[in-house]
Amino acid sequence: MNMLDERLSRALRAIDLPADFETRLMARVHAMPAPLAPERATAARAWAQQAYDAGGRELRRWRRAAFRMLTLDALGAATLLILLVIAVPRVAPRISAAGATYASLVIALGTVAVGVTLLLSPLPRLRGRGLG
Repeated sequence: MNMLDERLSRALRAIDLPADFETRLMARVHAMPAPLAPERATAARAWAQQAYDAGGRELRRWRRAAFRMLTLDALGAATLLILLVIAVPRVAPRISAAGATYASLVIALGTVAVGVTLLLSPLPRLRGRGLG
């Protein structure tokens, strides 16, 4: 470490500083006006709280819209399933009579596929309404 101190002292000898440089520097630092840190911190806290509250309101609005869409889609899918289940026994004999086999199974699977698609699709539609 002494080698480093000697090298630094040789390298910095060329800088000519008055003897009272540190005293004058500290006097200037103490004479500076106090920074506005408390006011800035208070303003930053207020801004952060407002942003947090706005984000919470947006999240609650999105959650309500998602729940509403999920509920409406589920209701629509359930209604469609009920109507198709009621219609399948009436339509299937006509299709079977025409010679198709397993027609009621195909119609039931199609009904279930449409219902599952409607149940799982509400979230992408929320983006189009400015909620996502």
